[in-house]
Amino acid sequence: MATIRLATTADARGLAEVRVRGWQVGYEGIVDAEFLAAMSVDQNEARWSEIIEAQGEQIRVAIVDGRVVGFASSGPYRVESEDDKTLNTAVFAEPGSIGELYGFYVHPDSWGTGVANDLHDHAVDALRADGWVRLKLWVLADNARARRFYERHGWTADGASETLSIQGAPLEVRYEMAVLG
Repeated sequence: MATIRLATTADARGLAEVRVRGWQVGYEGIVDAEFLAAMSVDQNEARWSEIIEAQGEQIRVAIVDGRVVGFASSGPYRVESEDDKTLNTAVFAEPGSIGELYGFYVHPDSWGTGVANDLHDHAVDALRADGWVRLKLWVLADNARARRFYERHGWTADGASETLSIQGAPLEVRYEMAVLG
């Protein structure tokens, strides 16, 4: 069973490992192989430290045996943004309206253990407690595993899509969920 808590800068390495391995395994055959191979845990670690220090989003980590095995990052929905949906260029939804699950990853070694279910439920409950009444997220259109996961948890595709500005330019689709009450 995982312990889920807000991330600290001490979790930056674990967050980077989860993100890099999650991309490399989960997006194999979807995202350009050279792009995935070039991903660096060290570079991602520095990025996560900056994000946590800036406190621009809430990052929850799932910890098993003292190790970060998953994370969910969230905050207000990015209504408009430039530069590949970078948070520091975004225009955000008004408080109490639409929240967003920016990132949701579980280390491939922990797939199928129930960690993702617990982390998801915790993240959605926290977003609801923060007053968001509707949630959105983006997922790669060809990531059937993730799409099934979100659909099992009550998310539905809303018809929006966009192309990511990374090598291979995969398509993302948007999902939404009502979280009233």
